[in-house]
Amino acid sequence: MASAVARSALTVAIERVVRKEPIGDALRSAEIGAKDAVAVADTLRGADTPTLRAIDLYGNSFGDEGCESILQTIADRGGCVRLDMGFNAVANKAAAALVHLLNPQVMIDGDADSRRCCGGGLLELRLARNEITGEAALLMFPSSAAVTTSLALTSLALAFNPLGAAGGAAIGGAMRAGRLASLRALQLASCTLGASGCASLAGGLHEARSLQHLDLSDNAAGDEGASAVAAELGTSRVSELLCNHIC
Repeated sequence: MASAVARSALTVAIERVVRKEPIGDALRSAEIGAKDAVAVADTLRGADTPTLRAIDLYGNSFGDEGCESILQTIADRGGCVRLDMGFNAVANKAAAALVHLLNPQVMIDGDADSRRCCGGGLLELRLARNEITGEAALLMFPSSAAVTTSLALTSLALAFNPLGAAGGAAIGGAMRAGRLASLRALQLASCTLGASGCASLAGGLHEARSLQHLDLSDNAAGDEGASAVAAELGTSRVSELLCNHIC
């Protein structure tokens, strides 16, 4: 059963939907939990597309499957450009669902004739304090020759996720493929990138033509990783680098 806080938050969100008002932060830190993720999805499903442009669902512990259900609903409705799913145990299933929000058009189950359109894709995505590994990052940002769409994404927050070296390689690979050419801000503090992950990420900086803010704090990069980042900064447009305890 939903807590009093969760019931109150859902009531406010439903009332906003009925009045065709933006949902905004009505569901932020509402302690809703995985059991009532379906209720959130149902609430969003009933909303008019214009009311879903900015959705803040931070701090609800929906779990990976709950997040997957919610994200699929948001993708089906379309129109969302700013989304905060931080602190919700997002992992592989939810990461796969995010693909449909990040890409203007994506293939479903490899069927070229079956596509889901999500407008222009997300502009701002906040996923701090989740369970996103390198595998999940690769699901969100594939960089194979078959995936060439440049994302609309301008801001990405992945701080405090266990991305590891594979996550750094996935994001760096997406940069090198030109898929993150619009990205202006990238937050990767405390993502266990290590020397290899930081070096892989640095290798894509010259292709991230819009990137201005980069946070690599607390990633145990060591001298090798820090040197790789420093070497690539000169070829990038990064004007603000946060690297507290990067080594």
